[in-house]
Amino acid sequence: MKHQLFQNAKYVLGIGGLFVGLIMYGITLAVELGAVDITMSTMWLVFTVILASLGLLIGRIISILHHWAYRDFLTDTWNRKYFSTRIKAELKDKEKNGNDLCLALIDMDDFKKINDCYGHDFGDKAIRKVADVLKANIRATDSIVRIGGDEFVIIFSQTDLACAKLIAERIRKTVAEECEYVTVSVGVIEVGEAARTTDLIQEMDHMLYHAKKMKNSVTTMVMEA
Repeated sequence: MKHQLFQNAKYVLGIGGLFVGLIMYGITLAVELGAVDITMSTMWLVFTVILASLGLLIGRIISILHHWAYRDFLTDTWNRKYFSTRIKAELKDKEKNGNDLCLALIDMDDFKKINDCYGHDFGDKAIRKVADVLKANIRATDSIVRIGGDEFVIIFSQTDLACAKLIAERIRKTVAEECEYVTVSVGVIEVGEAARTTDLIQEMDHMLYHAKKMKNSVTTMVMEA
């Protein structure tokens, strides 16, 4: 349904406009022919109500399209585009208010082998299952982003390293217990002052590299100011 709305948005809006136009034309014609006994002021009031209703509908569709422009369709988590926007806001807030900020990069261990052995459909189900575990184990203030393939980022807003590590360990343990054939490695980083987005990705990749040496593990680091 979400894919279809994106693909057919112009047709939905076009048909909606055509439908409203035909209704308005029909009412006008009926008034001119005397089939409907209403005044012009009443007719324009009806038109206003119709156009207002159409405006609300179009607004709702635009809102849905905007929302899903930042969502990942497979997992219903945020996507990389959202990450770029959100992390800039978080870094700006950290610089202004000095809030704690942590990020966790989560990668499924040996995911290629899972795809090779059990097929891509199983791989997609495994990714969705891991995403479900992430959703169930974060707080309302945290955000999950699928940045590509089998990799996710959790943005821990206003959170110190100890708390972020605790959540990451809980996620790692739950995935190992509940996800068939799947474990995850997690690199957690406490963001330093004056950090840039590219710096964050590089540092998380560095942490994840060390975590994946052992697999099914969590590695942490405090980023230098």
